[in-house]
Amino acid sequence: MIKKLLIFSAITPMTLFAQSAHPEQLAKQAAAQMVQPVALTTNAILDCDVAPLPYSENFNSVTVPNIPTCSVIENAGAGNDFTTASSPGYGFNSNVLRYQWNVDNPANAWWFTPGFQMTAGQTYVLSYKYGSAGSSLYTEKLKVHVGTAQESVAMFPEPLIDHPLVNNNVTPITDNLNFTPEEDGIYFFGFNCYSNPDQFYLFIDDVTVTQSLAVSEQNQLRFSVYPNPAADVVTISSAEQITNLTVMDLSGKTVLKSDASANEIQLGLGQLQSGMYFLKVESAGSSGIRKIVKN
Repeated sequence: MIKKLLIFSAITPMTLFAQSAHPEQLAKQAAAQMVQPVALTTNAILDCDVAPLPYSENFNSVTVPNIPTCSVIENAGAGNDFTTASSPGYGFNSNVLRYQWNVDNPANAWWFTPGFQMTAGQTYVLSYKYGSAGSSLYTEKLKVHVGTAQESVAMFPEPLIDHPLVNNNVTPITDNLNFTPEEDGIYFFGFNCYSNPDQFYLFIDDVTVTQSLAVSEQNQLRFSVYPNPAADVVTISSAEQITNLTVMDLSGKTVLKSDASANEIQLGLGQLQSGMYFLKVESAGSSGIRKIVKN
């Protein structure tokens, strides 16, 4: 059931309420009028390879309201599904993942990332933005879990974090969560909206997963990169002999790769577009990743 703004031809108690309602209540009613039934498309991880790290998802590659390839949604209750939405405002100015209120039923909606091959003892960083569209009038609730499959029953019971009072409506909030698996394996992150009935919108955007540079020191290659930012050329220097260099964009796609056999390498970036990249440097027995910026 979708809320609609009732219009009367004469002054009645109902129209007096509508005229004096809080602006955010009127915004919610206006939003309900524009909602149309949609058919969602999504792709199960069974059709996808394990996603490479670093991983980035900003939802801009999909046609709204569809879900990105290799991610999965699940409705574990009687509320609504996660969908994507375009430029909803409230500090979100491009495509986002969105939960829309259900009048009668609480939310139990899930969105799962693709799977990532992870190594025991290594720390991985999940970063994302989240926010709402209703201040204190409408409070959203969000948990973030990790598990071994793209389904709610496969998520570990204890969440990585719980946001029971999401009621900001001006600026998105950024979270950075660490996860260190105890066993090697493929792991998935799950975002769970569990808002009460008849709230408003919950937004999620700019989801990234990276390998932490501050752990696994026994296998962490120490190296320097300069200048950074750089216009055309960066110099990579290490006490160990460098064997491979890989530059990846924020989606994890390899955009530049070079074999090496020296302690100091100059790497040309002239063919790359301006922006942020990940540089992976490998030696015979270790590796490391650093963010670099191409001007």
